[in-house]
Amino acid sequence: GFWNDSAKSYGTGSPAHPLGSELWAYVPKSLLPHLQWLTDVGYAHTYYVDGEPVSFDANIFADDDDHPNGWGTILAVPMRFGGGTFSVDIDGDGDKETALRSSISLFDITNPENPPILLDEISHPNMGFTTSKPTLVKSRASSEDGYDADSSDRWLLAFGSGPTELDDATSNQNARLFLYDLETLSFASGYAPYILSDTNSYIGDIGVADWDDDYIDDTLYFGVNKGYDLDGDSDNTETGRIVRLRLASVYEGADDVYDENDWLVSPAYNSDTLSGISTFMDIERTSIGAPLTKRDENGRRWVYSGTGRLFTTEDNSSDMQQRYYGVMEPVDSEGAESMVAVDTSNLEDSSDINVYTTGAVDRNGSVFSINSTEIENFNQLEYAISKYKGGWMQELTRESGSSNPSGRNINGTASFQKLMLYSEYEPSGSVCSPEGNSKLHAVYYKTGTAPGYDIVDRPSSDPDYDPDDPDNPNPGAAIDTTFDLEQGLTSTPVIIDPPGDDAIALIKKTTGELEKIVINQEPILGSRESWREINMDGIDL
Repeated sequence: GFWNDSAKSYGTGSPAHPLGSELWAYVPKSLLPHLQWLTDVGYAHTYYVDGEPVSFDANIFADDDDHPNGWGTILAVPMRFGGGTFSVDIDGDGDKETALRSSISLFDITNPENPPILLDEISHPNMGFTTSKPTLVKSRASSEDGYDADSSDRWLLAFGSGPTELDDATSNQNARLFLYDLETLSFASGYAPYILSDTNSYIGDIGVADWDDDYIDDTLYFGVNKGYDLDGDSDNTETGRIVRLRLASVYEGADDVYDENDWLVSPAYNSDTLSGISTFMDIERTSIGAPLTKRDENGRRWVYSGTGRLFTTEDNSSDMQQRYYGVMEPVDSEGAESMVAVDTSNLEDSSDINVYTTGAVDRNGSVFSINSTEIENFNQLEYAISKYKGGWMQELTRESGSSNPSGRNINGTASFQKLMLYSEYEPSGSVCSPEGNSKLHAVYYKTGTAPGYDIVDRPSSDPDYDPDDPDNPNPGAAIDTTFDLEQGLTSTPVIIDPPGDDAIALIKKTTGELEKIVINQEPILGSRESWREINMDGIDL
């Protein structure tokens, strides 16, 4: 069926537009002068609109039939490496006075039965190529009457400047952070843009954390990247760091006066309020995918991010050692966040730690210790990393002594229960068959290892497969955390968790295939579900 809005119900007839119909198309203004290459017999590959569309809901519109209570759906489409700078003569006076650049097209797509409304084509002389995927940043504070017209709302689009050079995907300028106000359709004060101190750099995708789940975003995390791995040896110029922007998000209730302009702090770091921009972690590598955030049961704040890049042909041959990190926001002796940088020397390398179905652990078959404490089981491992370490890291695939390309993580992370799921791509290194292979990693969020249970059902070819109980393999088996996705570059996993059914990770590949991986639920220990289960024998009320 389909949704009949006038009847407020699902219908059984045919919709006006069958599923998959192409309803509209749009050519950005900055792309128009590039269309000429399509008719050129010597046409070489040219990027046009190559970015990933992003959609989200925002409360920025006037209240009308299409936007009840001011809510609507926004579509932001970056051009990525399309729309290189092109000077044109707009008024016909012979002077090419207007420069068109890579941009982000912004649409109101609230009513799918009507053509989209173009809100803006966001462009700036210092944006570079729009490789940084836009993301929503919000401050939605209620008034005394709740979330009504008097609420103090702020809805921003966050993105960073990209590479300025098409050939090697590097930058000839300092990285810039942009915040764009979706209500005024203009750049926010102080972020139009804010120029970071990193020379010849660009910004990756941005992750946003609402740590308190109060609809007021607290912190932005993103990679600031520089250079690229030329051929994997001493002339490597690739480096980078992960940066945080902490906002003034403390808000205690409707009786307090809240000003969204105070929330959007000055980007310069303030050591008194611990707000503004500071280094979260020096990773000495490129970080492109948006960092993902998660809070554990003790309130500690974790950030997850991988390293590596895949922009140019030369990137396919890079053999630089890449990594994936799960780290905690540093705290002081009182347990308060200190906004200092993560000490990367105090991260546990969990790359070779095995977890078994019995709960036992080892490192490459041998006993190991953390902070002089011998680790014998998974519970000890989880406790030791949380207490004595700043988090964990994993080294991605790299063959020692080989010039084969190394594995890298170039997109985001998905979270399901206490698992982190991320993909790794290994280029083939072959000019004749350039497309490489991907694998999916699924690890426990506080250790970077397997949890104490099988993440996916074991295939019948697995030597530890038990045909009588495929969900519980033979005791003592090591738990897999890496799953081969074969040829193709993959998307960020999308988790589907339907009620009463298995959870599924959906992963799109550049080969056109859609991988579906069933993820086992975390075992739930038996416990009382009702007061009726309490044994009252011998209790005198």
